[in-house]
Amino acid sequence: MGLKSLVQSQVRRAFKAIGDLAEDVTLIQKGAASFDFSAGGPQTSNADTTVVKGIKLGKAKDASNREAAKLTYMFMAEDLDFPDIYDKAIVNGLTYTIATPIKNDGYLITVNMNRST
Repeated sequence: MGLKSLVQSQVRRAFKAIGDLAEDVTLIQKGAASFDFSAGGPQTSNADTTVVKGIKLGKAKDASNREAAKLTYMFMAEDLDFPDIYDKAIVNGLTYTIATPIKNDGYLITVNMNRST
């Protein structure tokens, strides 16, 4: 067993050990976009919706809002495709947009999210 597979198995074990501290997050990742020259505009494929377990690392509230305006979550890299700023996340029924910076070390992906209005 190589070092990379050992680290991946330890990450899986850690996510399993935290149990209900990990929350379900629905990620809506937009399909790949291309330019359709015959139509003169962008052409996108369907969005991919995935429910993954994430660990909430932090939240910040807006003074005028009772709900969290910004969230930071950590996911296992093997559970999802690398998100970008065009994707959305649904947490506890509220929709958030993905914000920068997005960090990926090959094992864990840390994502910042801003509340959609």
